[in-house]
Amino acid sequence: AVTLLGLEPLLVAFVGHFFFHDRAQWYHWLFGILAFLGVVLLVVGDTAAAGKMSLLGSFLVLSGSIVFCFLLRPTQRLIGQIGAPVYTSLSLLLGAILCLPFSLVLAHNSTIHWSWHGGVSVLYLGVACSWLAYVLWNKGMSSVSANLSGLLTSLEPAFGVLLAVIFLGETLSAISWLGVFLILFATLCASVLPHFLVRRHTI
Repeated sequence: AVTLLGLEPLLVAFVGHFFFHDRAQWYHWLFGILAFLGVVLLVVGDTAAAGKMSLLGSFLVLSGSIVFCFLLRPTQRLIGQIGAPVYTSLSLLLGAILCLPFSLVLAHNSTIHWSWHGGVSVLYLGVACSWLAYVLWNKGMSSVSANLSGLLTSLEPAFGVLLAVIFLGETLSAISWLGVFLILFATLCASVLPHFLVRRHTI
């Protein structure tokens, strides 16, 4: 799943280049490929995940990434028209309503066992992982290009692994650490290089 999510930077550039007339620059392709290689190294170094591949699961993750890439630019235009706060509120509200039927059908058990641990977890997921994350993402979408925002999604696996090491005590191999470094390096270069090229042309 992490490897397939690492394809998103390349998919964003590919979809924009061929379907939305948003020509990707050479550095988008180069650093997108580097970021994906970093994700591959990150996963290859995790031998605990070996032998657990599911073709259907892989197809669903990849399909979700492709849908995300096709909706990225129309979403960016909509945020520019109605503003990030309104879009965030509407998307969270409509998302909850549209997901409710699926949650009712797919839930294994409808019984809820309340506890303060569960309440804090639900609050954290609702406020930090959903509301705050989407507010920051939507605000960022209004100030950077779709290709760059797609490239930044390659940071997700790196942050996921780092947080697992810090909070869950998981360990990383040298190959996985190399993958994390490659992802961070590619993302940083893709963010800085356009400004450097613009300054070089103006001098």
